[in-house]
Amino acid sequence: MAKHVQRGDDARLLSLTTGVVSHAFGIFPATGADKLRDVERVKGTKRREFEADAAAIGASRSRLLDLPESPLIVGAEGYHAIVDEIRDHRPDVVLCPHPAEFGSFDHMDAGRVAIAAIDYARSDGYPSALGPWLVGDVFTFYYENHRSGQFLGAPRQAPDVVVDITTVVDRKRAAMAAFAGTQAKPGEDYGAKLDRFFASVDGALGYAAGTGYVERFSHELCHKRIRLHLAGRDPRLSLVVLQRHVHGVLGQPIPRRFGNPVPRRFGTPSPGARYSLQRDHGRRRGGSGPAYPERR
Repeated sequence: MAKHVQRGDDARLLSLTTGVVSHAFGIFPATGADKLRDVERVKGTKRREFEADAAAIGASRSRLLDLPESPLIVGAEGYHAIVDEIRDHRPDVVLCPHPAEFGSFDHMDAGRVAIAAIDYARSDGYPSALGPWLVGDVFTFYYENHRSGQFLGAPRQAPDVVVDITTVVDRKRAAMAAFAGTQAKPGEDYGAKLDRFFASVDGALGYAAGTGYVERFSHELCHKRIRLHLAGRDPRLSLVVLQRHVHGVLGQPIPRRFGNPVPRRFGTPSPGARYSLQRDHGRRRGGSGPAYPERR
């Protein structure tokens, strides 16, 4: 998301819940009938963190719906709000959690809800004052260490899009750091935790890809219209991110070109490539990526 903002695309961020149930650590008492008496105050803190996160990413607009969470409950009113957000922004691309992210059931529900809302948004008869909108592409993301394949009982679709985020990794880190007030556990060094995250996830994946930092996505939906749009007819792109709650790992970018599940190579997009990655040199090539040993 930050990478698209960097190149001039219009991006919005929509959070379905505050994350106050599962991502507010050491704030509520462990026991007691009134342990949640301060929940609205904590929600206010989460809301301010969310706004700071969206500002760090550079989103043109952000919205937090504060739907019931754990379990995530979305009724007709909630769907109407999501569909209206899609129809108002008219995005070419939507990013959302994968509907089968085992280990985080609200994330799975958010992915399912987002994909359903995308379908509803294109329907002429949906009860909305705004006109229908057909989203061109959907990209899903999930935590790399979740064993979703075991949960599904079958091999899960592997990520088929890799995006080099080295040029905006500082912006992503600043966005994640905005949640330290509610997500740092008692006695935890949140900055050191972020360092470990970037080294072991985005940095490790980047090293395997031969660059600095990367993020990976699964391409769920594609229409010819969006491929033509990204091929050069319009340099700008509209983007909306729908996710479960405010937990810091958000603002996921997407590639400039889509189509092939495996890129031919890193480099500047060329007319003959369905999509490719813009290389940002890592530290082992003299840049700012993670300091991994040189590969031989």
